[in-house]
Amino acid sequence: MGYATFTFRVVDDGGTANSGVDSSGVQTITIDVNDVNDAPATADATVDVDEDGTYTFTNGDFAFTDINDGPDNFQEISIVSLPATGTLSYNGTSISAIGRDSYTDRTLFTF
Repeated sequence: MGYATFTFRVVDDGGTANSGVDSSGVQTITIDVNDVNDAPATADATVDVDEDGTYTFTNGDFAFTDINDGPDNFQEISIVSLPATGTLSYNGTSISAIGRDSYTDRTLFTF
């Protein structure tokens, strides 16, 4: 079943003299709209860590839903900015640059 339809007919310039017919029967065009990959949704979060302590992030710290393109297939974290103080690390290595990387396991981030 299509998203939208309209009907039409075509007409030529032959005229209708001498019992001629210059238009076709009514036809229908159906327009199907295909799904595209929509951006997932996320949300701000706040976590607490004791002074001189280390916080290990959980999957829940990085809210993720993709209701338009389910199932929820998380792929990776892309770092957009780094903290002004403290050290954000992934799998024991300090993150020193922003951008996409292979940050595929949310539980390997620490601060």
